[in-house]
Amino acid sequence: MEASELRAATTHWLRHTGASMEVAAGRNLAHVQADLGHGSIRTTDELYVDSDNMERASSAKGQDV
Repeated sequence: MEASELRAATTHWLRHTGASMEVAAGRNLAHVQADLGHGSIRTTDELYVDSDNMERASSAKGQDV
């Protein structure tokens, strides 16, 4: 990442990036939810994991098109 890109980073971008990295590293989603202050774990899931789409995509693997 270029220094100019980092200077343009907003606090929201940093928050989202940090949470995304924690989820990708396998951190418990309920803990991420609590840290972010989301009222619903579904909000955290939809923004950082999207489990429904991942499950749907996974179930389609190996299917004939």
